[in-house]
Amino acid sequence: MLSRFVSGAIVMSFEMLGSRYLNPYFGSGIYTWASLISTVLIALTAGYFLGGTPRPTAPPLQSCWR
Repeated sequence: MLSRFVSGAIVMSFEMLGSRYLNPYFGSGIYTWASLISTVLIALTAGYFLGGTPRPTAPPLQSCWR
């Protein structure tokens, strides 16, 4: 649970850092924020989809006790 919180905080900090980099060139308007947030969400979705696809099926429950 802690790793999920920490990874979410890291992603949010990268998003804030990206907004700082884009601010001098594109400003801090609603369209800049919308494109930044949508880019981050699309990247997260692609990563979750591609990372979850090659995962093998779960082992039988009995093998967990050995």
